[in-house]
Amino acid sequence: MDFPISFSKSQVKEVVFARPGGDLDWQRLQGQVYGKYIHLATVFPGFVEFVCRSKLNGHSVFIVSHKTEHGHFDDTQVNLRDAALSWMTRNRIIGSDGTAILESEIFFTSTRREKLDRIRSLECTHFIDDLEEVLADPLFPEWTERILFLPDCSANFRCDFQVGSSWQMLKTDFFGDDFDDTRPIPQTGITTKSAMEANNLPPETSQRV
Repeated sequence: MDFPISFSKSQVKEVVFARPGGDLDWQRLQGQVYGKYIHLATVFPGFVEFVCRSKLNGHSVFIVSHKTEHGHFDDTQVNLRDAALSWMTRNRIIGSDGTAILESEIFFTSTRREKLDRIRSLECTHFIDDLEEVLADPLFPEWTERILFLPDCSANFRCDFQVGSSWQMLKTDFFGDDFDDTRPIPQTGITTKSAMEANNLPPETSQRV
């Protein structure tokens, strides 16, 4: 199945689901994209800078991913979690220099319930996700601000959450255009979604994202 190169992930999903057996086809496609072909993915513009700015200002940044170890219907049985970690390391999302995310700050969960429990246990003040159903789940922590990452949203799109159409926009929302990295601010913490949602195919006083 061929798609225009300009198609977003949501547009591809819509076309696949419109076909007979689309749900299973989508699962097969996901297993390929996030496994065998993950090395072809590129990081969303501004994501690494968002993490760096957060870290430089004392914020905690975690990645919480609802990701099985192996893709459904993937005959090659590529370990999706290992593939994600390798991809993030190659793209300098994972690092130890103080401006990247530590591997110990990345959490993989097998179910949505486990993902929500992890967000709760981390006491995230903000959570960024590209799935509206995750943010709308009744078990989502009530004190955590929900941010929907939707890079292909239209100007008239409306939902119950704050919407970020790019990581540059989110960086500005959090820190402002002229933010001085040397200026002391109250410690905060932010939590993004899964590692792979940072690519093109992320109640204490401190913010935890």
